[in-house]
Amino acid sequence: MSSHGVPRPSGARPPRTEQARAKELAKIEEYRALVSLVQVKMAEKEYTSDVLSLTTKLLTQNPEYYTIWNHRRRILQHQMRPPPDTDHTDPDHQSKTHALLTADLAFLLPLLLTHPKAYTLWTHRLWLLRQTHQLLPAPLAAPLWHAELALCTKLLARDPRNFHGWGYRRYVAGELMAGDTAGGGGDVVEGEFAYASRMVEANLSNFSAWHARAAWGVRVLDVRGAGEEERLRFFEDELALITRALYTDPYDQSLWFYHTYLLLTTCSPKLPPPGPARAAITPLAPAQKAHYLRREIATLHDLLTEGVDDCKWVLEALVVYTGWLGRCEGAPEEEMEEGGGIGDWLRRLEALDPLRLGRWRDWAADVGVLE
Repeated sequence: MSSHGVPRPSGARPPRTEQARAKELAKIEEYRALVSLVQVKMAEKEYTSDVLSLTTKLLTQNPEYYTIWNHRRRILQHQMRPPPDTDHTDPDHQSKTHALLTADLAFLLPLLLTHPKAYTLWTHRLWLLRQTHQLLPAPLAAPLWHAELALCTKLLARDPRNFHGWGYRRYVAGELMAGDTAGGGGDVVEGEFAYASRMVEANLSNFSAWHARAAWGVRVLDVRGAGEEERLRFFEDELALITRALYTDPYDQSLWFYHTYLLLTTCSPKLPPPGPARAAITPLAPAQKAHYLRREIATLHDLLTEGVDDCKWVLEALVVYTGWLGRCEGAPEEEMEEGGGIGDWLRRLEALDPLRLGRWRDWAADVGVLE
């Protein structure tokens, strides 16, 4: 079995000998004793390097033990607290804090390689980086953040669809962009858009890469100071890109999500409120919306004639875009009859996807074609 093309070890276990079973029971007892020892030390508030080493040993065996991660953070906070006669600006104390944080970041790396989807590891890594903002001067903190972006690249090369890695990368890039007061974050934005584009080209089925492309695409236009003409050209180029991808694999759900995102933020009769899903271009006039919707609907009809009439994504998009077109032009009844009509597409959706029968019938009721 695999996840995103990354093989997982088989769940089948070979028969164990009595010797192997005894060895395993001894490991369990040792583990329980270690847990008990750490809990006792924490209850006694022994926030020492020795206890930190005990948590290292325990978390290496079980990196998803969130309580022990909380204990580890408490120990680190205690050790990063400045002595009574100094503060966080003391160079010697900053050096000690920097060493503690970099050591813990290094400790996490092999764990992330073996457990790339453990929430506890990503949570702790984020906590460590946030401490650099609070406790270290910018010249010491900035290299750690830049190193994280390189780490994300390596981790996503191992599993390009690890949503933990993508979310973490987005956060790191956002912090680097905010910290670039001189350049306004332009280099970061351009770099992240280029990275998302490369990841899309490498694998069209990468939901996270399409999501990143959508998020950074809007920002890249902002940092370039793009005018209306350049923004409209960008939108048309994106439509052309996703259309080529749809002809490559019309059954790929991730492609339809991006296609719908482009049209939802530009051609929907009721545009979404400002936010992360905002459009790359200024609001279009109804006639412009109708132009793009008609063009995309024609593409969908062409896909149906290409032998993908059993693809629910094509039919669902036809229903949605045709409804939008009717509202833009004020004549929904005309469009319902075009190319088979909404009623026909919904009946075919019921047959292709009966698990969502209620959804298709709700849609049919909304447009008045319920039989």
